[in-house]
Amino acid sequence: MNACITHILACNYSLFGQKHKKDFSSHPLYKAIIQAILISHKELGATQDKINGYIASFLRHAPSKEGCPKYKGKGKKKADITDLHSE
Repeated sequence: MNACITHILACNYSLFGQKHKKDFSSHPLYKAIIQAILISHKELGATQDKINGYIASFLRHAPSKEGCPKYKGKGKKKADITDLHSE
């Protein structure tokens, strides 16, 4: 999915358009991704339900990735006491 869609774009979508986001399942890229995976991973037992689960997870976690407007970062580093004494 990283090769197909950026986290910035993924932040605007959910698989079926929940939470006031756009519906990714109606996007032409969705159909292309599904077909490509079904064909290339047929022997591994890929199903549309399994692929939908992966896509939904990718879209759900996009806001926590760097580059997304809602990205909060990894948190601020706490000051070390030794840093205070070295000044």
